[in-house]
Amino acid sequence: MKKLMIIGLVMMMFLTSCSPKTSIVESEVKFDENVVADVNSHVETSIAASNEMGLELVKDLLSKKDENVLFSPTSLSFALAMLQNGAESDTKEGILTVMKDEENGLNERYNELINYLNGLENPDEPSIKMTIANSFWLKDSIEPKAEFVNSLSEFYNAEVYSEDFKDPATVDKMNLWVEEKTNHLLKDTLDEISEDAISYLMNTVYFKGTWRSEFYKGNTKLEPFYGNETAKVDMMHKRDSMSYYEDDSCQAASMRYYGNSSMFVVLPKGDLESYLDDLDYSDIDKMLDDMSYQELNISFPKLDYMTKNPLKDVLSEKGMAQSFSELEADFSEMIEVKDQNVYISDIFQNARIIVDEEGTEAAAVTVVEVECTSAMPSEPIDFTCNKPFIYIIREEGSNAALFIGVVKQP
Repeated sequence: MKKLMIIGLVMMMFLTSCSPKTSIVESEVKFDENVVADVNSHVETSIAASNEMGLELVKDLLSKKDENVLFSPTSLSFALAMLQNGAESDTKEGILTVMKDEENGLNERYNELINYLNGLENPDEPSIKMTIANSFWLKDSIEPKAEFVNSLSEFYNAEVYSEDFKDPATVDKMNLWVEEKTNHLLKDTLDEISEDAISYLMNTVYFKGTWRSEFYKGNTKLEPFYGNETAKVDMMHKRDSMSYYEDDSCQAASMRYYGNSSMFVVLPKGDLESYLDDLDYSDIDKMLDDMSYQELNISFPKLDYMTKNPLKDVLSEKGMAQSFSELEADFSEMIEVKDQNVYISDIFQNARIIVDEEGTEAAAVTVVEVECTSAMPSEPIDFTCNKPFIYIIREEGSNAALFIGVVKQP
């Protein structure tokens, strides 16, 4: 069985304001699904910014909890790219600061990226499969700004729905949308729709990949992992030739999936937290550039863990504080409600990853809640991941970091 990786993103817009239906709000402009874009240099700048943002947020999340971390920079970046279309003035600038990007040409860059990622599948081989989907859900009494809806449609192929938010069936429809877009791996994303909610902005990213060189199940054994506690875990083993890097502080290897994607694993030689303190994404890029093929004896733990990542505080610290301000946030280019102000009340991302002998399966959902008030050795090298390590799941053609994770305890 081929394995799946899924990134899902849900942005929830909550707003205080004074017959069930499902309808799609038509946009004046339509997304061109026939465009297949390469990743041009100007798109690469946004990808590099997303990767850097992602690693910084992973470090911030790890500093707040002593446990495994899993985070999707790509998913959050698409969500923020859509969101900034509805923001104005300093609120927009704060979002762009977090993204480490600029407004000029942003929609066009992410449009090229969505076309590129959605066009990766090759029917002639067991390749990468990826689908990015976006939607905007509105309370049926609310009218969004036409330009905002048109931007979502033209650049992000977003579906726009008008719903009765008081109908309990609506939350089921929204959860079903996420479930279907993520091949049924993400279920029950929303427990309920708040009575204050007026809109939800959603993004999902679906990825399916299989190891080019699988781990033989007969070689998997219970062995110790020296993490937060020493515990026996299912450790997979294989001998394989792959890209490898080593210096005084770490070992690193790139384990390839079919298609043009990989899991880049960094195994610090010392303390993981100390190593991360001095790590920038430019260091990752340098390691990738300096890798060479090497025969490795690989030991890698099977993984199956879930994380819940609160993002409001870290994004506030990074520059989005005004988006969370009840009085100062400005999302007037998305929706205007008389005598009330729209602001983001919370952002979090939940994620899960499964790694086994055949490949990788992962899922993440991010929730944004908005309210308003007023040199090569001859012998194989041991690459033994039996202590905390870092990994990045990458689409190599674009260099996009789909997932960044830290394993403290499998």
